Amino acid sequence: MADILVSYTSSDREWAFWIGHELIELGHDPHIHDWEIPGGCDIMAWMEERIQKADHVLCIVSNAYLTAPYSSLERRVAQWATLADRPNFLLPIFIEPCETLTIFATLKGCDLYDLAEEHARARLKIFLAAPARS
Repeated sequence: MADILVSYTSSDREWAFWIGHELIELGHDPHIHDWEIPGGCDIMAWMEERIQKADHVLCIVSNAYLTAPYSSLERRVAQWATLADRPNFLLPIFIEPCETLTIFATLKGCDLYDLAEEHARARLKIFLAAPARS
């Protein structure tokens, strides 16, 4: 079981919730700010705590995600940690075709767009599984 911070922007909330439920079904512990932060809570403090404790940051990548301020902050912290001392920390999940940043070019990602739900579920499961020989 992995502790996974799900990083997304508000326009991708439905994807975040769907992925969060899928992570639970796979035995992981997802952290989604809409599920955990009550009104009046310090969002930045929550982000900092969750990133420090997380085994992974799963980024739900869309065109909106790549430009939104909070998600950009989470993504940059996860990218830095991946490059500095936490390999496989950043898990990019693409939910629409978008012009991705160069930093994502070095990471194995997972495309979930244009798939039926059962195919998206299967692809996500394979992406999150430990590599194994067939």
